[in-house]
Amino acid sequence: MNLMKPVAIYGLKCLKKDEGVLLKRINNHLARHRQTTNQTKDRKMFDGYRPFAIKCFYWNLNQEMRTWFDIYPNEDLEGQYFFPDHKDCGWLIHVRIDPSRHANIIPEASETFVRELLASTLFEHRVIKESDDLLAGLPRGHTG
Repeated sequence: MNLMKPVAIYGLKCLKKDEGVLLKRINNHLARHRQTTNQTKDRKMFDGYRPFAIKCFYWNLNQEMRTWFDIYPNEDLEGQYFFPDHKDCGWLIHVRIDPSRHANIIPEASETFVRELLASTLFEHRVIKESDDLLAGLPRGHTG
């Protein structure tokens, strides 16, 4: 099995209107880990998405699994796509796996958590971007 990069953006082949179904499936998966997603509308937290404009995003920090992910639509409020080459992906999941935290967790456990998270959506997914550089991270879209 290929090791995951510490930072990746996955595209989910679904429609923008699938938001409710997507979040229900993800939250059902997270419930097994006593977790849930949080919805953010706080404007101060949207800097990472600029120059795109979105009304909200969803996120989860699972300290036990050393993962962070945020879920956001591929199309912003102005009709611009974060990744225009992947317009068939209505939603994006930006994932960070921090191998330096909680040394008692093996990396495979974190990767299994992410693989199961992606599978729980029941939508086909693809890697759009990935990086080995946890510090630099990835821009949330094709610009930045």
